[in-house]
Amino acid sequence: MPCIQHGGCSCNQTHKCDGIQDCLSGRDECHKECFNSTFSDGKEMIANTAMFALVWIISIFAIIGCSTVIGMTIWSLSRARPTSGPNSVSDYTILVRRQILSLSLSDFLGGIYTLSICIEAQMLDDCYTVQSRIWRGSYSCSALGFILVTGSEQSVFTMVLIAIQRVRAVVRPFSQPNINRQTDALLMVWFIAIMIGLIPLLPWFGDYFVTRIEFTENRIFKAINNDETEYMVTILGLIHQRGNMYATSRLAGTTNWGKLANLVNEVNPNISITYKFGYYSSHAVCLPTFFPDPQVDTAWGYTIFLLIVNFIAFLFILFSYIILYQ
Repeated sequence: MPCIQHGGCSCNQTHKCDGIQDCLSGRDECHKECFNSTFSDGKEMIANTAMFALVWIISIFAIIGCSTVIGMTIWSLSRARPTSGPNSVSDYTILVRRQILSLSLSDFLGGIYTLSICIEAQMLDDCYTVQSRIWRGSYSCSALGFILVTGSEQSVFTMVLIAIQRVRAVVRPFSQPNINRQTDALLMVWFIAIMIGLIPLLPWFGDYFVTRIEFTENRIFKAINNDETEYMVTILGLIHQRGNMYATSRLAGTTNWGKLANLVNEVNPNISITYKFGYYSSHAVCLPTFFPDPQVDTAWGYTIFLLIVNFIAFLFILFSYIILYQ
């Protein structure tokens, strides 16, 4: 019989690590052997103390450094004049400053991500096993994953634009850059980076990126994986349509998460989705699924796409600077 206590718990050892909180405090699940993760253990979200301290230091310096660069660059751009005068600068100088501003903004997003992870890890260091599902399925974790991917991709794209501009300045030293066109290119890559980070969160792509959902407590089911949706739609369709086999077969082919949630709500309005686990929920630190399992992660193709884009960008930057050296 499970013990129910407000403080500690004197449960038998057989109650440990069984996935069931036999104590209100959840202490029977707060053991290192209860949680297997790259970054976490049963008690702490980031188990490696040295790495945790290093991330704190990097986050603080990143925020301070990027904020300083952003402020100084905005101030210099506000004072710059493209015409003659005491503050006149060339179009090339204005373009370089805008590129520096773009790069510092993307790195600032990375600093916001790491600092937020450190703060959250500090708050969840009592018993992370109990809080893991709540944290990974939260909107905050998804938002941090979006910030990380957007900042990372924008940093890569900005460095590609900088490489293009430098090669052009060397190959054609007497030509002046079209500052408006280059600024439009910066805005365009910002839009692309934001869309890359946002696509895994859009509801229209839920079938592709969501791997698991959890419902409020009920007697029939609590969680459904992406490979169980068709079965659950069939069962709920039978219940909802009351034996109408034509309607049931039509519903059986509808396997997206949104319509499944609607069916559940129609069968029992008291049952609702509590957590969604998707592209940014694989790890405690809300990293995207960079090492997917094609048997489980339906969005493995998106990961391959990002890796290919970044690899091509790396090769382009590499060859660009080889040209500059030569």
